[in-house]
Amino acid sequence: MSPKPTPSIFTASGGQISFAELERIFAACEQRAASDHVGLLFGQHLRLGDLGLAASVARCGATVGDGLRNLVEHCNLHDTPATAQLTVEGTRARFDWRLDEHCLVDARHFDYASLAVSCNLLEDLLGAGWRPRVVRSASRHPVQAQAFQSHFGVPVEFDAERSEVEFDASALEQPLPALEPAARAAIAAELQQARLALLADLPATLRRVLRKRLLIDDFSMDDVAAQLSMHRRTLDRRLQRCATTYGELLEAVRDEIARQLLRDTQFSIQRIAESVRFSSAANFATAFRRRCGMTPTEYRRAR
Repeated sequence: MSPKPTPSIFTASGGQISFAELERIFAACEQRAASDHVGLLFGQHLRLGDLGLAASVARCGATVGDGLRNLVEHCNLHDTPATAQLTVEGTRARFDWRLDEHCLVDARHFDYASLAVSCNLLEDLLGAGWRPRVVRSASRHPVQAQAFQSHFGVPVEFDAERSEVEFDASALEQPLPALEPAARAAIAAELQQARLALLADLPATLRRVLRKRLLIDDFSMDDVAAQLSMHRRTLDRRLQRCATTYGELLEAVRDEIARQLLRDTQFSIQRIAESVRFSSAANFATAFRRRCGMTPTEYRRAR
């Protein structure tokens, strides 16, 4: 039997639930409905307008490409439940907006939902007639694969190296409708407040950003500093004033995620090492023992 979601999540303050609870809801729905594409059904209903300030930032772009880059930057920097990537290679563009968390045991439905949302976001910016070239899912091939073909209307590749929506890069040059000056000014003011909140507790902001960065395998100090619109040396000085360093924060986040995975999942040590971006399980075990005083296996047994 799949774990049941707790009834209290439906009356939680603000209507927010954790990734773990949503995972249990997906599992319960899959079991009750005998459907292995519950996540796809879930993701179909989330549109650009549901993303709050992230949607406003996207619509501020002069072109679709500008809007998507704004969206990616906002999602990856602020306290949102998603990470996003946009990659352009020649005539191909690949976009991925994903609901993801390190502790997920079965991420299939999150993956399916994220692909549906990714297509919705692109369609909301490009117009109802837009279609992707191909949709790729890193999850295994579902029994009810026809549901995906019917929804996306294009080939869907499963067991792919990564989940993404591929489309013609020329679409990025499409202009977006210009916003009224008053609306643009209001969005700029809201963004300024959000930026001040980020800098008010820089270590906490970096810990959150690094959790997301570890999901997309891009966590160099130069890139993170650029994401915060500052030079690496500026970031270093600000962290020194907070009595910490980038390296210390990165190792603390890796350690936090590793402990969470050891406690809450049955992932192999190798898989956990990969999740926190160590080159090998042996290197991970050495670093973990240095911080924790015991091996990952000993820690798991003790918990």
